[in-house]
Amino acid sequence: MLTIAAVTQVIQFIIAPVMMVSTCGLLLNGIVQQYASVDERLRSMMRLCDMVIG
Repeated sequence: MLTIAAVTQVIQFIIAPVMMVSTCGLLLNGIVQQYASVDERLRSMMRLCDMVIG
């Protein structure tokens, strides 16, 4: 029979990788959103430059 400590450790071993994958996904999503925002700003600046220059 498993002790409470052993059951707790097994649950931690099961949940830890799921939490790491979820955390990495959220972090990457934030980074992609930041790059998308910078990309949109650069595109709008280029459109503005095209209108002013020519």
